[in-house]
Amino acid sequence: MTETSILDEQFILQLKKETEKMMINLAVASSAIHKSQNNQQDVTQKSKDVIKTTQNSVQHMTGSISHNLKGQFGDKVKETLAIHHKKLQQLV
Repeated sequence: MTETSILDEQFILQLKKETEKMMINLAVASSAIHKSQNNQQDVTQKSKDVIKTTQNSVQHMTGSISHNLKGQFGDKVKETLAIHHKKLQQLV
């Protein structure tokens, strides 16, 4: 074998190794992106669930309080809870 053909073989082997490394990195990156997207979807769904639960609790409290609290203080509490209920609706 000539010196040129040995260098060509080494160059081809080096290219092959680099290509294999790139393929492995691509597979790992693709897996990481998929996992990240799944985590993001899980967090989004859990956030919506918590917001809906909180919204239902605020609505229930507003109904309960409206029967028990009277006067200016009761009106202010009901108003505040109504505002929070509207804010929660905007988040969903």
